[in-house]
Amino acid sequence: MNGKSPAESMSGCVLDDGWVVGERVNPSGGTGGCFSVRYNVVSADGRQAFLKALDISARLNTARDVVDAIKDLATDYAFERDIVQKCDGMSKVVRGLAYGQAKIPGSPVGPVPYLIFEFAEQGDVRRHLGALESATDVAWKLETLHHISIGLMQLHKKDIAHQDLKPSNVLVFPDVRKIADMGCASERGRGGVRDHLAFAGDPSYPPLDIFYGYESTDWEERRFGYDFYLLGSMVVFFFTQEAMSALLLTHLDESFFPNNWGGSFFEVLPYVQHAFANSLEEFRANVPDDEIAKALSIIVNELCNPDPRQRGLPPSRRAISRFSLDQYVSRFNHLARLAAFKLKQA
Repeated sequence: MNGKSPAESMSGCVLDDGWVVGERVNPSGGTGGCFSVRYNVVSADGRQAFLKALDISARLNTARDVVDAIKDLATDYAFERDIVQKCDGMSKVVRGLAYGQAKIPGSPVGPVPYLIFEFAEQGDVRRHLGALESATDVAWKLETLHHISIGLMQLHKKDIAHQDLKPSNVLVFPDVRKIADMGCASERGRGGVRDHLAFAGDPSYPPLDIFYGYESTDWEERRFGYDFYLLGSMVVFFFTQEAMSALLLTHLDESFFPNNWGGSFFEVLPYVQHAFANSLEEFRANVPDDEIAKALSIIVNELCNPDPRQRGLPPSRRAISRFSLDQYVSRFNHLARLAAFKLKQA
């Protein structure tokens, strides 16, 4: 097999359900697929799709305990497969099309488990952010944030937290944007391989309280609250090209950085809050419309509050839970329509 693992040798395979495996895809910015290999696939009737294969050999080759590694791999794959099935019918979450096990000719290892997802020919949002014209970018960004907030709401209503929302995990389809990659998801009431982690997603994006060692014992605050932070970070990224935590650190004195700070999180919190306020001002200055900038800065302030106990809807806007997304869906929708109206009036 030329030194390749079975998961790396799938090109040309015809799967039991008729899918033909094409070229391998090099992931960019993915997290949930640390031990996965990705391919383009085509169905018997010509539909394009995307395949994620579990690379068992790669995981076992790095494992200290092979038995534990096999158990973790099986749990990980079954969890993501089940989560994907529970997401079926969600309009703003990438849909799973099939799953199964591929037999690789000449492989001494068993079949390769895989998942197949709908294909986004237009890629993720990063490609579009760089190509937008200044006259249309605000409306497109706000419409995209509206779609993302709907996707998160659909997940949360099923008690699923995504945990890895970032630009590379928001895919662009004709007339709609969808959240992808459930590999780091967390489901209320069900254990998973990553549930012991304070934060399961990309280490470039979490709120700073993670790095200061704060971890809430409340599931909603720990999981939905982090999704809220990542949604707010997406807003910031769309207008500054930086994630919220990265922007915040540019306004924080290095003596208060997590790796330099010797005190508790709540002792450093006032300094982080001050840096956060300055970050909001920089963000607001990067939004070209003052009315929209003011509304978005209020949203980011709520979603990305450095104090996880205050993150989410303030008491004055709260009906039941501070982690309800309905209001954010409505607010992004209003701002998207406002930006589109202003564009027509220009």
